[in-house]
Amino acid sequence: MKDSKYFWVDWLIIAVYFATIFTVCAVMKYKRKKHPSLTEKQIPSKVIGFSIYATGLSSITFLSVPGTSFSGDWMFAFGNLTICFLTPLLIYFFLPIFKSLSCQSLFENISKRYSLSLKRTLAFFYLLYNIFKISLMIYLPASSLSLIIEARTDDYIYLFIVIVGAVTIIYSYLSNFKQIIWINFFQTFLIVASLTITVVFLIVGSAKINALDFNEFISEGKFLKSSNWLLSLTSASIPIILISEIINVIYQYSCSKDITQHYISNGKITDTSDSLKTNGFIVFFMVILFYVLGSLLWAFFRHKTGYEINPDHTLSYNGEVVCNADNIVTYYMWHVLPVGASAVALIGMLAASQSSISSSLNSISEIMIKNFLVNTNERTKVLIRNFSISVSGVFAVALALTFAGLGVGDIFPFFISISGFYSAPMVGIVLLGLFSKKANSIDAYLGLSFGLLVCLITWVFSCKFVPGQHINSIYIPTLGFISTLLLSLITSCCRKNPVENYQDRNIFVCFNKTQKKEFKNTQLDIFYHARYKEYKFFKKTQNLFLKNKIEILNYEKYKQRKLRHKHAN
Repeated sequence: MKDSKYFWVDWLIIAVYFATIFTVCAVMKYKRKKHPSLTEKQIPSKVIGFSIYATGLSSITFLSVPGTSFSGDWMFAFGNLTICFLTPLLIYFFLPIFKSLSCQSLFENISKRYSLSLKRTLAFFYLLYNIFKISLMIYLPASSLSLIIEARTDDYIYLFIVIVGAVTIIYSYLSNFKQIIWINFFQTFLIVASLTITVVFLIVGSAKINALDFNEFISEGKFLKSSNWLLSLTSASIPIILISEIINVIYQYSCSKDITQHYISNGKITDTSDSLKTNGFIVFFMVILFYVLGSLLWAFFRHKTGYEINPDHTLSYNGEVVCNADNIVTYYMWHVLPVGASAVALIGMLAASQSSISSSLNSISEIMIKNFLVNTNERTKVLIRNFSISVSGVFAVALALTFAGLGVGDIFPFFISISGFYSAPMVGIVLLGLFSKKANSIDAYLGLSFGLLVCLITWVFSCKFVPGQHINSIYIPTLGFISTLLLSLITSCCRKNPVENYQDRNIFVCFNKTQKKEFKNTQLDIFYHARYKEYKFFKKTQNLFLKNKIEILNYEKYKQRKLRHKHAN
């Protein structure tokens, strides 16, 4: 362990980082007021791709994914890499549907396909889910930061939760959405730098203590095991992880406002495609880096003198437990990395947390304005945005304090299971509206209620307080999605005729429409249908003008011939 008397240098670097973030936000806000035309400039597609990645990444991924690799194997990597394989589906299938339906996300299509009340119900659940997600993003870095204090962690975790929560609320309060995109772009480089520094020092340190033995990785089952492919209700498996993550990816990249709001920042569908391709490339590279980090941490501490990995995957130093799997990354960054490198590595963890929280808080304000307070002027919208960011941030901090008091355990499986409560029924309802001709709001409400009930029952039987064998929580998204879609389809099939608002809402009708020539490379924004109507009107009037022009020319020729014939006679 390094000398603790130089820790003040790392704290100073972290303080400079926070001061820089606040200064940049304040300067950009001042320039926005002084030069409003600056906000109208087009953001490059590559920048938006980096921002999409920073929004999808969070402290949950930054800390829990290496912790999962440290305590287990690479089984969950298949789920994290799902977006890389689904990017072509998003580009060539879902984005044209956004364009055809004239919406930023499929969430906006719910009121047109079903009813406004169903959309507001799902919007309310969206607010609750995002507050829960933000609270976990605050709790994890605060819990990790409390470990670097040379004292009882329970005495400091509450203080760090308040500090991290206050910093992120103020940071989100000072920024608008375009500022968030640019700041996320630079924070992505901090995250990459943090992981690269940590992995390089781990490789060098592991080589010195002869810990890089790949045969040991395989023999100890730290990559993959044959049992990872077997289906079992009591344990996670790769097929169920893939299904759960496919549902999660469809939700994030087609329904969730915090990511889909980036689509509107691009003017053309081709630019949005470039952003998604950039995001997919970064995800592939970073997922491999995260899992390599977890495996290297296992190898390093397994052979490091004085350290011992316990059967419950906690780390002990000289017989005293110092951290669990979720905090192993922070422990190594602070106690093993040299002074200066520790601060840069921890800044990457804080950047991962801030980038996701700022986008989530901004999406909460957008959902509030567009679903509950529609007919408001611009000044009122600004006040509502600031108020919703503050209130939701305070609720998230209070929930994070509750997590600190109760203890959560393994964060990554816990987050996947809880996110299934909202994302799985939501995706089921959205896909039902796109594929079914007969489903209405009653079918959607029944499917939503049944899906939530199945998720709740599965969660109860996955808890430790229930006697006997427990269902693995990874099954919650899959069972919730299947039950929602199945019951809604059964109830809708009892109806003979399709619903009235089905016209132009079916996924095949929308997709076929977008394959026409006039839909290619057009702007993806809320004015699309109006512009398309103007385009058709222009084409119609242009053809009419050309036709009349020909008739006029023919009439002039007729008059000339008539005059010549008259003079000839």
